[in-house]
Amino acid sequence: MAEGTDSMATALKPAGEAPGLFRFNGIGTTMLGRFADAALAPAYFSILWVTLVWIPLIPCRIYLVSHPVDAKGKADTQMYRFHARIGRADLARLRPGSMGRLLWPSFFDGLAFIVAVVLGVTALAFAIMYVIDK
Repeated sequence: MAEGTDSMATALKPAGEAPGLFRFNGIGTTMLGRFADAALAPAYFSILWVTLVWIPLIPCRIYLVSHPVDAKGKADTQMYRFHARIGRADLARLRPGSMGRLLWPSFFDGLAFIVAVVLGVTALAFAIMYVIDK
């Protein structure tokens, strides 16, 4: 297929069965990142990640997802509807810059967790030293 005739419709593949999303103490899989394409709203692209202590380690697959809406029109952001999947190369080619907008927020989530742990341990160490010095 010629480069000019590629479109999002041909790049999107059926999502198939929804992936299992489960984390215990930050270990497991979750959806991170959000790249909204106005032509596909309210759906958006998100990456399925394998995480270890809440730190995203392995990006598995990119999905086009949305959140189910209740009778009052409120989206349930704890649940996902999986509409389609797309390859990294296809998304990067069709929507330049989209991969960075998907990946960076995921890394910042992991970095924020690491910073919070380091600050918490540091504060605990200072508190222990304060008590010991009294």
